[in-house]
Amino acid sequence: MLRNYRYENGLDVHEYLDKGMINIAENKKFNWKKEGVAFAKTMGMLMDSVGKDAFFKNRRFSLAMYEFITLGLSRAIENSSKTLGAKFVRERVAKVPMLPEAQRYSGIGVRGTQRLASFVVPMAERFFA
Repeated sequence: MLRNYRYENGLDVHEYLDKGMINIAENKKFNWKKEGVAFAKTMGMLMDSVGKDAFFKNRRFSLAMYEFITLGLSRAIENSSKTLGAKFVRERVAKVPMLPEAQRYSGIGVRGTQRLASFVVPMAERFFA
């Protein structure tokens, strides 16, 4: 959803997802194939370079890590004129949990609105660029 439907700061995450899904579903020109390819490339690159633990923080799956890494890396793959190397991906993914914003906005009790508005949306694409 974050790749195709702009998040409005302060909007409840469930409302954002509902509005976005409706918007995409009603868009007859939405390029499902392009998004499928982007998803496959992103996940393939993550599996080849980092493995199954790419989205884990403190040995637990982290939704914030999933959102941040998939948004940022998928955009980097899409916007790069060259193939991103496994070393670059490994290094970037390893640094995400150490970001002060990741520590602040990806823990237990952090609302989705805070996570998206203060961490994922404003930082993910730049971090992987």
